[in-house]
Amino acid sequence: MRAIVNTKWFYPEGVTDVDAVQVWLEMTLDALPHEVAEAAVLCAVPAWFDQRLLALLTGADDILTLVLLSQLLAAGLVTRVEEGGYRFYPPIRERILEMWQTSDHWDHYVSLLLWLADYYLPLIEEQAVCLQGAGREHALAMFDKFYPNLEAIWEGMVTMGHARWVRKLVIVLDTYFAQRNRWEQRLSWLESGIAACEALGDTQTRAQMLNDLGFTYTQLPTGNPLENVREAIACYEAALAIFTPETAPLEYAMVQNNLGTAYLHGRSVDPAADIRQAIACYKRSLRTCTLERAPQLYALINANLGFAYATLSGGEKMESVRQAIAAYREVLKVYTPETAPLAYANVQNNLGLLYAQLQGQDRESALREAIVCFKEALRFQWMERESLAIAEPCDGSSDLLVAQEHLQAMYELLARYYAHQGETQRVQSLYRELSALCGSDHQRSRFWLAVGEIYFRLGQIGEAIAAFRQAIALDAAQVEIPVLLNAT
Repeated sequence: MRAIVNTKWFYPEGVTDVDAVQVWLEMTLDALPHEVAEAAVLCAVPAWFDQRLLALLTGADDILTLVLLSQLLAAGLVTRVEEGGYRFYPPIRERILEMWQTSDHWDHYVSLLLWLADYYLPLIEEQAVCLQGAGREHALAMFDKFYPNLEAIWEGMVTMGHARWVRKLVIVLDTYFAQRNRWEQRLSWLESGIAACEALGDTQTRAQMLNDLGFTYTQLPTGNPLENVREAIACYEAALAIFTPETAPLEYAMVQNNLGTAYLHGRSVDPAADIRQAIACYKRSLRTCTLERAPQLYALINANLGFAYATLSGGEKMESVRQAIAAYREVLKVYTPETAPLAYANVQNNLGLLYAQLQGQDRESALREAIVCFKEALRFQWMERESLAIAEPCDGSSDLLVAQEHLQAMYELLARYYAHQGETQRVQSLYRELSALCGSDHQRSRFWLAVGEIYFRLGQIGEAIAAFRQAIALDAAQVEIPVLLNAT
């Protein structure tokens, strides 16, 4: 592609800095050989260029390309980029772009942008396929490299109102923005994509972009968090005006799920009302998303529903806990030890915590069920870590250590329950179970300390002393025990 450099493009007026740059640019281009000035005007359209792109834009051979590069550098028009390639100094590029966008040169500018779009789109589409696979890091690096020019193309397409290209670029780059956590940029691109879809009458893609825009608002690190959530809710509701249970059941379910999560993290003045709104959204999701139709989405929605019920407090807490348990049980129909051992273990851990909260006549069976759940969580966390050869952190922060702590706590709670009922044999039986699971004398000592405290509070001093002595025999560093014994 070639452009004719016409010095009549440049009309210095006044003495402002912007005009000074324009005068300097005119004088510099006039002083350069025609082919160098032509290369300068062409290469200012992309945000940066390398030797290959310069050759493609000007039609120069390898030797002439090197000559053009050296003269552009010598003239002070461009500078080298650390990542490789060259770019114009921003004030100079801005003046050249203004010239391109005049009525005399608009058609040529449009054709040049379309040529750049056709050049880059196959390159980024090839990398976009790899963003979800093993080549993800390489693909992200290539997107990082191409992004300044993709942004320049996008800005040009938005300026010229080329809706089809705006939509196409937004679709291809959306995953990149999400994976790089570039939420502000994603927001701007999605807004332009939504406008483009509206101009094209593409309601389905517009609804998907509204859903993506809603999620982007929930991730924004800037702005008022409450306002961001409100914007997200508005986006999801707009998407739901297009995705209906009849026309797009799975898309409807996904957006309802996202709307529920937005309410769940809404941070409003009435958190309980927000949680109930979230629960209602998740339930609507499950009307159109079944286990058979979309198992992964079904598991995700039920996991969110379980979490929402678990966070609901108030007079109906026990019923909420039971509803949460039922939801997590549905998740386990998808997350099995064979297909997703770590996810399975995490759900079992959540179930254990929920069973531990149940009170009333079923307290014993609930604690027993909690122990079963925590055992399952531990079993598959151990298996997964051994298969991946993952070392345990020393600060006690791993999921595995947390699950061990939960299991220990459940044994202590159940032992206290049996001690309170006067069922000494069952306490001894629990201790044998715990001893088989725990390799630490300190953990076994903690068990007897918990039992001793219950006996002590019940006034059964002899049983309390016997339990405390077992604790001391296992771990003499139990500092609480002498205080309790002295009180007797």
